[in-house]
Amino acid sequence: MIHLKFINRPKPGTRASLNDRKWYAAVDNSTQDDIETIANRIAAHCTVTRHDCLAVLSALRGEIIDSLKGGRSVKLSDLGIFKAGVRCQGIDKPEDFDAGRDLARLSVQFFPSTKFRRTIALGAEGISFRVHKPAAATNTTAGA
Repeated sequence: MIHLKFINRPKPGTRASLNDRKWYAAVDNSTQDDIETIANRIAAHCTVTRHDCLAVLSALRGEIIDSLKGGRSVKLSDLGIFKAGVRCQGIDKPEDFDAGRDLARLSVQFFPSTKFRRTIALGAEGISFRVHKPAAATNTTAGA
């Protein structure tokens, strides 16, 4: 079950005043499954032991990191593709580029496959929501 929470904020992309704020639903990702939990669940569904699952998942993590550090993307069949991405400052000419000065951040990007996206789409089998509404879900303004 996907838990939803509400966030009171201006419309994305605008500099709205406090009077123009709205409530937006957002997925509450405050709980996580770690690699141990995933390994236990995989082991429960097949003949592979929990320790074998942990070893494979740990090795997979290391291999993905090595591939990304080597400038290669990683395609995991029907799951999706991992790629490295960068945020950088705009420059006038490519020859003026300085990685130490112009790169702001290196990130990992994940692009789910079409098949994977369909399994977690609205209306997909097994998708349900639990809504956690705030106590007072009204727009608030300063001094009101």
